[in-house]
Amino acid sequence: MRLASLAFLLILAGLHGSEHTLSQPLSTFRDGPQRTWGFALFGLLTFIDLKWIWTLIRTRSTSELVGVVPALPLLGFVALTDSRDGWHLAASFVLLGWMLLFFAAKL
Repeated sequence: MRLASLAFLLILAGLHGSEHTLSQPLSTFRDGPQRTWGFALFGLLTFIDLKWIWTLIRTRSTSELVGVVPALPLLGFVALTDSRDGWHLAASFVLLGWMLLFFAAKL
């Protein structure tokens, strides 16, 4: 999971390397010439979430599954819908809010 997280951060930093792409959300990278990298980023996020879920199941930390499992379908929806769609935007904000609340509760 650490290597996948590092790969995600390095690819994201590389894509946001220019001033033009600095203000772009993650999902817009799927729409342009960086399409392959955009899907790679979403693939890495999905892998990280699945690995996290598997680790929680394996270690019997079922209380944390409540926070992690709902993120997976939301992430899938955000990854597969058009960046300009209203449902995409709503799901991305719900996903971001869900994860922020989850980590705030853990703190």
